[in-house]
Amino acid sequence: MLVSSQSLNDQYKDLKEAIEKLSLSDSALRFEPENSPVLGFGLRIGFLGLLHMDIIKERLEREFKLDLVVTNPSTNYQVLLNSGEEIEIKSASNLPDTSSISEIREPWVKGEIILPVSMIGKRLDPYCRETWLAEEYLLSRRSRCDLFLKPRWPTS
Repeated sequence: MLVSSQSLNDQYKDLKEAIEKLSLSDSALRFEPENSPVLGFGLRIGFLGLLHMDIIKERLEREFKLDLVVTNPSTNYQVLLNSGEEIEIKSASNLPDTSSISEIREPWVKGEIILPVSMIGKRLDPYCRETWLAEEYLLSRRSRCDLFLKPRWPTS
């Protein structure tokens, strides 16, 4: 996710200092400088999730009086070239010529879902509508859980 100040480059220094201060008390907060052709200078920030992102955004706006532009969360992709070289890209605009690409990899999440049979329809519908692969599943009548799934989802 790219975070930039609304006044483009004017508040970049203030934004960077504010994130550095917040990261002192939040070890999960990761950031690196980023330059977007549209937004200008900003920071690519990694969060634990959307709630963590909202909390940090609110703190930056309230405590440091920053006007922020926050982009959608994104993920890095690994591109394996025909030459055997592996590069990491942050945006599709950074993709090399398609004739030189052997493989493109994206991060996946391995999850575990444990629930009783009575909840299968209600709980699995949102997941079944999305792209996911069930690596294994187990039906059990002996324990209190009836269904155990190990799905994988792409992070993008």
